[in-house]
Amino acid sequence: MKKICHSVLFSLLLLGQSCSINDDFGLEPNDNTLFNLSLDVLNFLAFPYADTFNPSLNQEGFSQAQMSRDLLAIFPGSELVDLDDTFHRSIEAWRFKLKLTDGARLIFYISKELGTIFRIDGTTPPYTYALNAGSDFISLNQAFQAALNVQGGSLRYWRLEIDNQSTWNFFIFIENQQGIWEIRVRAQDASISNTFLVNPPYPNDNDNSADDQVIPAEFLDRTQAMASGEIFHADIDQGLTWETYLETAAGGVLEARFSALNQALEELEGENGSFEYEVNPENGLLSFSTMRDTLSRSTQGSLESWKLEKDPIYANRWIYKFFVRLNNQSKRVYFDALTREIVLNEG
Repeated sequence: MKKICHSVLFSLLLLGQSCSINDDFGLEPNDNTLFNLSLDVLNFLAFPYADTFNPSLNQEGFSQAQMSRDLLAIFPGSELVDLDDTFHRSIEAWRFKLKLTDGARLIFYISKELGTIFRIDGTTPPYTYALNAGSDFISLNQAFQAALNVQGGSLRYWRLEIDNQSTWNFFIFIENQQGIWEIRVRAQDASISNTFLVNPPYPNDNDNSADDQVIPAEFLDRTQAMASGEIFHADIDQGLTWETYLETAAGGVLEARFSALNQALEELEGENGSFEYEVNPENGLLSFSTMRDTLSRSTQGSLESWKLEKDPIYANRWIYKFFVRLNNQSKRVYFDALTREIVLNEG
């Protein structure tokens, strides 16, 4: 994910096992036996930053844009450098990656269903920031001190996560002459729950130069030409596709994807919030509202998400893909984006 540099964004951005390397620049817990979680477990436990990320405060659903603002407010001056969807331990989540003013990186996993934080990673030094997750948790500094009292050395990585006993632990990784130690510190009382000595290869994971690319203003302008709202995030996916995320006035989120090779529009997608907005795609394609109304006349049920893309299955035509729920069952309805022809009605 890359640094966003465009005037339209400034106002919003001022509001971001054996031990192995993971894709978050961190170390996985040593014994590789963390079980899957359930929403019932998450509902039962205390959770970090409960004053902000609390199901009782979000009865009408959750917005990626609002959660981005809330995280940036907790860490003033920080920058949102990455945002994606993921599954972690069977929980469907959004993953937010922040860059702090001193270059440190934090990653937050937030349940899409509950809107609560269920994992936090500190992946990149310096680890001099304060992190106080609430009255049910010790501070990060207390966890560091408890771990360093067990093994002296240099802090490499840390994580706050739920163990297999449904207990919050800080997983602290410390490097010294003996190797890399994983120290598990209970987040309620700073007691030590486990200690492991691990010796993985550990390349330089602090090269985050890819995150510092500036998205071309062209893609921001093209996104806002198609839909009204505020762009709250943008990035590049594996160097191939520029992605922009726009929050509409109705609270919906629109994602636009453009080829980094030829600058062509590749896909539009709406997943979150109200769908009471307008999108006028490029390439002379029918508007979203036109196709949404066509869908409502031909299909019963509630719209859960939609996508517009070229599909090789349908002779590389542009296809509107609607995902609908009816009587607790999911169904798919696809339309040609130029003719309104139904090309799939399944479920």
